[in-house]
Amino acid sequence: MLRRIRMSSQGRGWVSGLLMLALGLTASCTSRPDQNSAAATAQPAASPVSAPPAPETSPAQLPASYVAPSGGDPAVYTAAISEIQSYLTMEVQHGLYAAAAAYLAADEQLPVGTDTTWPVPDADPQTPVLIAGSVYSYEPWSWASADQFTLYVTVDLHFRGDPARANWYEGHNGEFFTFSRLTPQTRWRMETGSAP
Repeated sequence: MLRRIRMSSQGRGWVSGLLMLALGLTASCTSRPDQNSAAATAQPAASPVSAPPAPETSPAQLPASYVAPSGGDPAVYTAAISEIQSYLTMEVQHGLYAAAAAYLAADEQLPVGTDTTWPVPDADPQTPVLIAGSVYSYEPWSWASADQFTLYVTVDLHFRGDPARANWYEGHNGEFFTFSRLTPQTRWRMETGSAP
């Protein structure tokens, strides 16, 4: 049986203050000072299905032996993070196949002629469908030029269905994104993987 607890306004103020302090400490402790935050990144358009609350997860961690590459261009990294966010937004709005065709390297796309209807008609309800995704943080991993580099990116993903079927987790996921393009006038193509 639940009982209602009466508390003075001063007591409620103390409890609220302690909860806000705990929330602030939790938020400040879950991000590393050397990580490049992507918090200012635009969120994808609202989905008709609301995202479930994120479980308590921590950002994916880089190997202890990680050494940031020399060189690199912060403006290029910012543009690359924008590309990842655009990819995630397109997947939420138009589906996995359309996003892959627009942003991913050819070897990460479905073969020509494959049925790319999205969502898949009569799909198992546990088929993972991205309903919200954003870039949480990134670290430069390797740099050859503005036309060839790799970032280690932590993305915050939320699904309908079972994300484990697509080798993802609900919440924070760490992934390597390799960007390449033939010339500065062409669009980058991304390759993703759990290793660079």
